[in-house]
Amino acid sequence: MLSFLFYYLLKSPKAYQAAQAEVDEVVGKSAITVEHMARLPYLMACIRETLRLSPTAPGFAVTPKEGGGPVVIHSGDKAYEIPQDGVAILSLPQIHRDPLVYGDDADEFRPERMLDENFNKLPKNAWKPFGSGMRGCIGRPFAIQEALLAIATLLKFFTFSFAEDYSLRIKQTLTIKPTADFKMHAALRPGIDPVHLEHLMFGGALPTQAHDDKALDRSATGTKGKPMTILYGSNTGTCQALAQGLASDASAHGFTADVRELDSVIERMPKKQPVVIITASFEGEPPDNAARFIQWMRSLDGKAMEDVTYATFGCGHSDWSKTFHAIPKEVDRALESLGATRLVSMGSADAAKNQITGEFEGWEPSLWEAIAAKYGESNSVQAEEFVLDIKTEARSASLRQNVQQAKVIKNIKISQQDASEDRHIELELPKGMQYRTVRFVSSFTRS
Repeated sequence: MLSFLFYYLLKSPKAYQAAQAEVDEVVGKSAITVEHMARLPYLMACIRETLRLSPTAPGFAVTPKEGGGPVVIHSGDKAYEIPQDGVAILSLPQIHRDPLVYGDDADEFRPERMLDENFNKLPKNAWKPFGSGMRGCIGRPFAIQEALLAIATLLKFFTFSFAEDYSLRIKQTLTIKPTADFKMHAALRPGIDPVHLEHLMFGGALPTQAHDDKALDRSATGTKGKPMTILYGSNTGTCQALAQGLASDASAHGFTADVRELDSVIERMPKKQPVVIITASFEGEPPDNAARFIQWMRSLDGKAMEDVTYATFGCGHSDWSKTFHAIPKEVDRALESLGATRLVSMGSADAAKNQITGEFEGWEPSLWEAIAAKYGESNSVQAEEFVLDIKTEARSASLRQNVQQAKVIKNIKISQQDASEDRHIELELPKGMQYRTVRFVSSFTRS
């Protein structure tokens, strides 16, 4: 069920955003407890809607009562007879999609139809993912509570996206489930790092500093400059690379840049500083790490972005002419209509020309000119001298008992100068410790 649920959430950015926002509002910075479970109605509706569309036990069998003779079932102008010794297999995916009950959009994932008020009005036998009668699942209350706890925990700490394009395909064993090639990427949400996550999961409330907005995908410059934020939406890494390249140029203009995914600034768009948005468009749809931002932006009205100053750069491919740069154009227009101030006309690049970097570099000078005109500029920013007061302590003293220390024996850069940074690292493990190899991919921010 959890696999189906996350598939539907990833396919429905608006629902994903609503579910995560509910967790943030109800749970806040505290640890998730059983008391929170009754205060997550939208999450509960997501579970119900998932079980409606993809009940993991997809059906059950019924037979006529012993000695009662055959049973005749009427459906419209047709009649179906089940003989005394016959069996009727009830297909829940079909029952749960009855348009007379769920409407013309019965095939769509829409959790709002399963909020308590609507759910309680459903016909008695219209939703039966846990079976029926005395043969119904005795573990239903526990299963729901456990699912709520798991989903709330995951949404609280992580942002998920498809690892690759995936359309729902079913595998059936005892139950049904998505096929094994449904995979997600999980990234810690802004302001949460592994140490703070460990502390919260096993030690209590999240320390305040863990929610510092600046503890994000930062491009460190070693200088003290004016703040600016660079946001990107990227599936293939192109827009992310442009964002990181721009951040590395920021110090020369007197700025210190934070580089973030667009989805990370939902309900906390940076204000009173330059904000540069670099995003792509895929057949008119936003990148995976910008989809929830787009849904949130569409929900705003009035002058919600009044204190935002922005510039937009769009990437796309002209072979998709009808949707070419659709998302960056929408962002550029929407921010202006919501009261934000545009720094410079939107820049754009066409992947069909294989000159994205060149087109971006052609647009960049006008951006810095506009930023300098509004915020001032210092081209002679020097790295300041500073003193670090460093205190060390054994990590194992503050973490769980199964955490042990290892000594780094070798740490050598093995990649070429202009390539992504790769390193050869050797560790000396504690005596008697066992290990196994896993596939791990990491990216390093250019600085």
